[in-house]
Amino acid sequence: MIEVEVKIELSEKELANLKEKIRKIAKYKKFEKKIDEYYTLQREGYPKKSLRIRRHGNLYEINFKNWISFSRSIHVKKET
Repeated sequence: MIEVEVKIELSEKELANLKEKIRKIAKYKKFEKKIDEYYTLQREGYPKKSLRIRRHGNLYEINFKNWISFSRSIHVKKET
């Protein structure tokens, strides 16, 4: 799976319009609080490789993340 993450600024009006569009195509199920632990060997800058551990009750989900690129505030990572 490839994960793409983008951070942009929206005005209040743009945010309201975006939420309206999301409500038309998606149904709200529930709010889930996620607590993740991230590990990497790289101390400086954005890590090239890392792993994330997320707890689901008695189970643990572990994802390995490999940084692919960063361009114009867009992070692309391969997640396994």
